[in-house]
Amino acid sequence: MDINEHKQLLREQVRAARAAIPQQEREAAEEALTKRLLSLPAVKNAKTVGAYYSFGSEIPLKSLVAALRTAEKSHTIALPVVVSPEAMVFLRVDINDDLEVFSSPAATIADYDRSKAIPAKQLDMLFVPGLAFDAKCGRLGQGRGYYDRYLPLLRDDCLSVGIAFDEQIVDEVPMSSQDKRVDY
Repeated sequence: MDINEHKQLLREQVRAARAAIPQQEREAAEEALTKRLLSLPAVKNAKTVGAYYSFGSEIPLKSLVAALRTAEKSHTIALPVVVSPEAMVFLRVDINDDLEVFSSPAATIADYDRSKAIPAKQLDMLFVPGLAFDAKCGRLGQGRGYYDRYLPLLRDDCLSVGIAFDEQIVDEVPMSSQDKRVDY
């Protein structure tokens, strides 16, 4: 089996495991994740945070995004939008923005205010979705490479944090030269 076949098989296995997580466990995991992340000094000190709005069975960050948007020390929150088959950008979200529009993977930059684009170098922290992660911070995404192309654009001191349910942690993520690891 070559690496691409191995990745596809792992994607199928992890998608099935993630989809099987009961709703009550999902909600408890989101609550625990939000509390844990909000307690971290790196999150508290970050001025500009890149996050994502989940779709499908991804672990949601809606509670975290809401808490960061209304925190005493205001954070600038940015969410990703696909701008081409090869690229995505992060757009600043304002307190009155409807964030549900960011939950569609089919959304494009044409659907949003381009003036809200935030340069990758401005992010202090980036929460990264993935299908599978391993102890060496290897990440397996959906297979389109958006985050693999975006992660190298970040500043060296920007922390990238993979977000996953326990069921998504595997012994080893198959990685090729274009695949990028997260920091945590």
